Amino acid sequence: MFSIDFHKEYLDLVLVPCGLLIMFFYHLFLLYRYHKHPGTTMFDLENEDKKLWVQRVLQGSEGDINRAVNVISSDTSTAIYLASVSLSLCSLIGTWLGTKNLVHANYLMSSADKKRAVKKIEFAVTKGGDFSLFGLRALYFALNMLLWFFGPIPMFVASIVMVIVLYYHDIHTVSLHDLYCELGLQKGRAQGFSGSFSY
Repeated sequence: MFSIDFHKEYLDLVLVPCGLLIMFFYHLFLLYRYHKHPGTTMFDLENEDKKLWVQRVLQGSEGDINRAVNVISSDTSTAIYLASVSLSLCSLIGTWLGTKNLVHANYLMSSADKKRAVKKIEFAVTKGGDFSLFGLRALYFALNMLLWFFGPIPMFVASIVMVIVLYYHDIHTVSLHDLYCELGLQKGRAQGFSGSFSY
């Protein structure tokens, strides 16, 4: 009887820190992967796509730039909405920094000197997306903490499930750029076209 009470009493002290450590170590692993094996995380693909998008938009007409400003404004609205529903201060800070960078990208994109500011625009768009993503990741931690209200077991199980889902979303065993290029070449061959794949 005493041993059952002992386990129930200290379940919070064991499962909650274990759940948070699982989430924390997964994100450390993801950070390691991001820096040591570029091209194998979703973040690398998104950042490369954002840079290519900025370059293509700046080579286009004024209408393309207006659409780009609308897209960045939409991202800014998303970041502001995420900040308004934030459950933790870290998420609020991440999304606020993301909003700040996206607003800066809007100013640069709509300036008269935009052709000379390509690197600045790429940096602002990439960093805005990264900070918004970090705010979203902090929100995932906060969601697990919210599940703690239902007990340590739902919080621990949610931590494990969230890490599994995030792993399959974030990590790729092959370089995504190479995979997309290969798929594009196969598609071109199937349609009878030759040449390299372009985004």
